[in-house]
Amino acid sequence: MKKIVNLIVTAGLIGLAAVSCQKPANTPDDNTPGTLAAPSLTADPASVVVVPGSDELAIAFAWNDVVKEGITPVYGLQLTRKGDAEFASGTAFECAEPQKTFSHAELESLASEIGASVDEGFTLIARVRVTAKDNKDIAAVFSNTVEVAVSKEQYAIENIYPIGNGTPYGWSQDNTVAMDKSGSTFTWTGHLYANADIKFLLQNDGNWWPGIVNKSDDPFTYDPVIGYDDSVDKKFKVSEEGKYTVTIDAANTNALKIKFEFIDKDEQELVVEHLYLLGDATPAGWSLDNMPEFTKNGDVFTWEGPLTEGGEFRFPMQRDWWPCLMIAMDGETLVKGVGDDDKTGFTVDESAIYKIECNVATMKAGITKTGEIVAPEFPTLYMCGDATPYGWTASMTEESQLKPENTGNVNVLSWTGALTAGGTFKFLTKNDWIPSYNRDENADEYWTLVYRETYDDPDVQFSVSEDGTYKVVVDLDAMKVTCTKQ
Repeated sequence: MKKIVNLIVTAGLIGLAAVSCQKPANTPDDNTPGTLAAPSLTADPASVVVVPGSDELAIAFAWNDVVKEGITPVYGLQLTRKGDAEFASGTAFECAEPQKTFSHAELESLASEIGASVDEGFTLIARVRVTAKDNKDIAAVFSNTVEVAVSKEQYAIENIYPIGNGTPYGWSQDNTVAMDKSGSTFTWTGHLYANADIKFLLQNDGNWWPGIVNKSDDPFTYDPVIGYDDSVDKKFKVSEEGKYTVTIDAANTNALKIKFEFIDKDEQELVVEHLYLLGDATPAGWSLDNMPEFTKNGDVFTWEGPLTEGGEFRFPMQRDWWPCLMIAMDGETLVKGVGDDDKTGFTVDESAIYKIECNVATMKAGITKTGEIVAPEFPTLYMCGDATPYGWTASMTEESQLKPENTGNVNVLSWTGALTAGGTFKFLTKNDWIPSYNRDENADEYWTLVYRETYDDPDVQFSVSEDGTYKVVVDLDAMKVTCTKQ
């Protein structure tokens, strides 16, 4: 009896084993009626280095078509980042064909959609979900899962240079120095000015890009990124002046890290080697190239020339916008500024010839009227206005300049070029809006000139009635203009 029982048990185990080795009845394959087979998914390539903004092919997903008689498969390519095993934070694309491709630009957009970062790099996870078209009773099946490593090309940083009016170097590439480099870490220790712009160049060969700028709109939130043009030119600032150590971690140049570490107050002695004159109250206007330089005698700098009433002026210490010395509101004290937030409001009471004296040891200034401004006898004139090809710009160019006529009279000048009806024009005497020669609205003759000395004088211009090429002749002796269509 015991043998019979053992035989029965043994037979039962053998039968169970036989059933366990068989594929379950509801596991779909090509031989199971009314079911879908799971496709096999591939990705090419298995790793992608993204080229930002490129429309070139980055990656191609492909799988075998599992269509079978009586069933039309519908494919959904599901994508997410590694760590989301359930594809809960991913996205999906319905595909009419058993394939799907992405360009580099599309891959960038996809990364943002699934909460990943191309800059930091991530692993893309993909699978295909297959359903039967117009038949909800057939269960969905999934392909195998594939992984694709996604990264962004690293920028090879050899040197980093601090620059800006928040640094001791101003905006001078000639003055800036390279940060100390140890592996992929760059450090610099020095004086930084409060509330002034700071950025970093990757070269000091005269080029301004690429460079390291701030991704954040808030200059006190430090989110460094490599920028390639002026559209991303956001700066860093520190809130307290003093000595700092700046550290840039460039181990991943797509995810740079920066730290500004305050050390101490580090009071700086002011050293001035050069002083220039800049502003719309000055003869050079806002032209850095044309700025007149003060005469230096020890700690005392002097300059004499015309200043225009109501205009702004300051004294750059190099041929750049900042840093500058300025005369404070009291008209006596010199103050140093490193950015637009430091500008003072001192102006002269009237247009005249002035002598300016700046003592950089005592930080005192003196400004004395020494004469009257006389209209120049033989000024150089430039066409300006929206009727001209140059528009409303005070920039002086060879093309916009009126040249002396071959008459032996240097007070007669001419220009030939296109003028547009509906626009107006006048004549500038320098790289600024005043003084200028305008139309005299009180004269009986339309083409009569008047010398406009200040902004309070009427700013009346000339115009033509139809488009064309014109020869414009200015006679400064007669204060007349002739405008002849060619």
